[in-house]
Order: sequence, then structure tokens, then C-alpha cells
Amino acid sequence: MTGVISGPVAILTDQWQRIMADEDLAYRQQITIDDLQFAKALLASETLTSQFEFDHYAGVQRLRQHYGSQLTSSAQHWLVQKYL
Repeated sequence: MTGVISGPVAILTDQWQRIMADEDLAYRQQITIDDLQFAKALLASETLTSQFEFDHYAGVQRLRQHYGSQLTSSAQHWLVQKYL
């Protein structure tokens, strides 16, 4: 892949910190629900593969633990909502 990497691709390829280091807008330095929904759609379409999974609780927890405070609170909730 060359050029600019989108947020969802950066999430799935564990490059979030690299691309967000260049982001000037503080609110864009965190992972949002939109980012996660797009990342999930990329995986579902088999456009990308990733170490992160959205299809089961363990996969969601791994993503939450990996990104921690880089996820907005609403994104944290969105990830686990179907398991509550």
C-alpha cells in the first residue's frame, strides 16, 4: 500500500499511532465508532485481514486492550454492546 492510509486500515494493520502522529485535530486522534464500523466492513468484505476480530468477544476484548484510551468512550461501548 502506498500513499495515505485511512483510519480504518491503520486500525486493522496496527498503524494507528503512526498516522495519528501527523493529525492536528485532537478529536481525530482517537478511534471513533465510524472508524470501527468501516474497519469491520473491510474485514467482512475480505478486503483486508487483521489480527483484530469483531465477530466474538475475545476478539473485541483484544482490540480494546490493544488500543485502550485511543478508543473514544462511545467506541469502547459500541465494541461490547452486543455482549452486554
